[in-house]
Amino acid sequence: MTPVSGAAPKVTVMMMTSPGFAPYFRQAIESVLMQRTSFEFEVVVGDDNSKDGTREMISEYAERYPGRVRPVFHVERCGNCVRNFAATFPHCRGEYVARLDGDDYYTDPAKLQKQVDLLDAHPELAFCAHWTALFSDDGGILTERYGPAHYRPVYGLDDFLEDGPFLPTSAVMFRRAGLAPLPAWFPKLPHEDLASWLLLCRSGACGFLDEVMSAYRSRPEGFYQGSGELEMWESQVECLTQLRRNFGEVVQGPVYRRGMARLWGALAQERRRSGLRWSALAATFREALCRVGEPARWKDFLRVALFLHLPFLYRVTGFLGRGRKPVPPSKGNSVMHR
Repeated sequence: MTPVSGAAPKVTVMMMTSPGFAPYFRQAIESVLMQRTSFEFEVVVGDDNSKDGTREMISEYAERYPGRVRPVFHVERCGNCVRNFAATFPHCRGEYVARLDGDDYYTDPAKLQKQVDLLDAHPELAFCAHWTALFSDDGGILTERYGPAHYRPVYGLDDFLEDGPFLPTSAVMFRRAGLAPLPAWFPKLPHEDLASWLLLCRSGACGFLDEVMSAYRSRPEGFYQGSGELEMWESQVECLTQLRRNFGEVVQGPVYRRGMARLWGALAQERRRSGLRWSALAATFREALCRVGEPARWKDFLRVALFLHLPFLYRVTGFLGRGRKPVPPSKGNSVMHR
């Protein structure tokens, strides 16, 4: 671990905590402090008014590592991750910012060094990421390589528009200048992940290291308690809609429509599973509008729509019903998990 000076560090590790993180925080911050680097780094911890002992642990580490660990204690409860992010990010001083939520952790002591080396060598990249291990709250491994559905060394704007926020936050390092300052509308979004990646894509692509260097803890509460499948898909639709409204010159075109169609289709299935029949039908109608001009995808769309809204006809006639039966979506590779 490199000694700290008064100069701005090369990297800021931006951690976020909220109530319920006390059992996990020490493992998270120790995984940062164990990093071996040739540059200086700091840890900025934005705590969302925790009352479970997390704040006391943050203060303890700030006293043990003065100048290295800097707490940002929010006086008023932010209530969600995007407002916590918006309130904490201005305190980051590094050229690069690495993400880590307070219930996840780094697994490779050279993670920060490897990501800095990549960004230093490739100025055309605005950010970079890597695989992460997905494990349950009891420590069991669920997926050894969690991240995008298909590996590529570089991802761009179209990939995030069409496939969503498939990067776990603990895997990401970005150029601070790519987000600073945050737009005034940013804290009003339901989630920060997708918005961050799209904003960063304005200045460059995302490099991807084919290594597992962090761990994501899958637990029922998530970053903010109470978020489920239905809320997740609702928030993704709202997020992409607001992004289109706020910088339409970037978020537009057929790729955007395919991304929205994917979200409306997933939301229709989740609403139907939740018993929200008419709102599910409305979501299917919105998906249909997004599918205009995509005749190759209409067969699958009609098959799923029939299954959701006219199941009797689907069973009796078998119309477009051959092939895999539609099922309600799961989080899968969409890691809007916070």
